[in-house]
Amino acid sequence: MLNYDKIGHSLEEISMILSYGGRNCWSFKEWLEVDFRINKNVPAHYGYKDTGIVSALCFQGANASGKSCALRVLSFIADFCLNSFYYNPDSGIIYDTFFSNNEKSEFYITFTVENKKNVVYTYEVILDNTRVYSEYLYFVNSKDGKKKNYIAKRKDNEFLTDNVSIKYHNIILKGNSSLISTCIQYGIKEYNEIRDFFNGISSNVSYSGTYVDPLDDNAAEFYYKHPDILDNTKALLRRFDTGLSDIKVSKISTLNRKDVYVSTFYHETYDKKQKELSYHSQSTGTKLLYNRLMDFTRSLEVGGVLVYDELDTHLHPSIVPLLLDLFLDEDVNKKGAQIVFTSHNTVVMDILKKYRIYLSKKIDGESFCYRIDEIPDNINIRNDRSLEQTYLSGQIGGVPNVQN
Repeated sequence: MLNYDKIGHSLEEISMILSYGGRNCWSFKEWLEVDFRINKNVPAHYGYKDTGIVSALCFQGANASGKSCALRVLSFIADFCLNSFYYNPDSGIIYDTFFSNNEKSEFYITFTVENKKNVVYTYEVILDNTRVYSEYLYFVNSKDGKKKNYIAKRKDNEFLTDNVSIKYHNIILKGNSSLISTCIQYGIKEYNEIRDFFNGISSNVSYSGTYVDPLDDNAAEFYYKHPDILDNTKALLRRFDTGLSDIKVSKISTLNRKDVYVSTFYHETYDKKQKELSYHSQSTGTKLLYNRLMDFTRSLEVGGVLVYDELDTHLHPSIVPLLLDLFLDEDVNKKGAQIVFTSHNTVVMDILKKYRIYLSKKIDGESFCYRIDEIPDNINIRNDRSLEQTYLSGQIGGVPNVQN
């Protein structure tokens, strides 16, 4: 395993995820551990602004090997930390254990927040589908060493550590709610930056599954209220050569006084005239890009983590590298936005290299994930050779074993 304790770079004053994981969840019986940090000996340019933290991470592997489950773990952590206060008290905690066993599960996430340079936060929780057993939230100053400074500890429904005067707020913990979500709702200001970090995680995968097909123009209202992001989206769509010349979004008041937002697409024809088409008249790929670029440009505007399952669905293979460039180009990605995604497009392997690719495989129903640069040295994986060809040859695993 890599030695992540010796990363020799200062962390930027931005919010970024460093690692996350889970055990006994979905198809992972043992630990899934996903790390966005690279070893000190890796060329610095692979990390965002030489911090040693990558801005893009991809899961590759055979169908049903656990790629989507790896993203579902991160989405669950974010939702639980942010929204579990609103869970119905009788609903329990909705996630899947490994083959629905009755054992406890564990989750963790480490991250930085804006304006707290060199401070790394860690959140850990042990729970099952009925309640939380323990939670820990602490930070480590990377300049001072490994001393854990606890913000809050929880055992069952009792706070064990009170560094932010929680007792004076008369907080009552619920069995199925995170202490972070609870403290956010009670308005404890010390949790504002942590709230902002989790608010910055957006995902198209949830407990119910993955949402990849644009069923309606659900982006129109957002674009109407954020015309600068619409301008960026239009520029990108024209770059992807979808035949568009312009997009306009209008607001229409209906008889029941409910506002409806409508997108109109303009195409230049052979006679140089602008022809109007509705959103629903566009191709599936154009509609998908229109919706997807809302998430991309929003993440790049404010920073945060974009979690995207099946990034390449309905997209030409040449478009995916262009989308990744938005996160890899530091002149475009000025806020340290990150993307973690799944894809069957192996072209991205030679873009991201072995430090930013996780392979997944399943053995006897159990998923395992490993980053390619963690593969033992007896398999020679060189950066000056095609990683895609090495993968497709089956030398490093993660390819489907198709039965005749």
